[in-house]
Amino acid sequence: MATLDAWMQQVRPQTLIAGAGALTAIVALAGFLYVLKPALQARGELQQERVAALSQVEEANITPQALAAAAREVADLRKQLVGASWGVPLEEMESFVIGGLDRISVRHEVELKSVTPGQLGSVLSFDELPYQVQVAGDYFSLFDWLQDVEQELIPMVTKGFEMARRGESVTLKLRLVAYKPRRAES
Repeated sequence: MATLDAWMQQVRPQTLIAGAGALTAIVALAGFLYVLKPALQARGELQQERVAALSQVEEANITPQALAAAAREVADLRKQLVGASWGVPLEEMESFVIGGLDRISVRHEVELKSVTPGQLGSVLSFDELPYQVQVAGDYFSLFDWLQDVEQELIPMVTKGFEMARRGESVTLKLRLVAYKPRRAES
């Protein structure tokens, strides 16, 4: 302790004040670099993101007409994805499909000989409804009929077929499968 007192007697008061000031400056600088600077940088980045988000909202300038057009586009895309059967309950799908096959057959002058529904299955998030179908008619009429079936009864796909010529007519036996998205159970 005597050496510290002796040392304090030898050092001038101005040097002690300068040392204490330097030590205070170092502590203040460390506090700024490790505490305040990162917080200020984060605040600046958030401010830039806020300005960018506000400018995007202003640029979007969504009008009621644009909103209505977007809603129509969503409805069209939904129809492409899940087809005309979207609003049809699963219990009514069989009659919906048979009715559609009948309408398309009349339009193309194709004889719808038989439609036999298969057992309900599932693939991913879809219910799979298979049908054994037998039709007869002119080859080109059958081709047009099948194309319309796949387009109008979306999503309906051909899983297999057999074709046989019977005189002037062609008989087509098909395995058609309709897919219907499963609805979330409430």
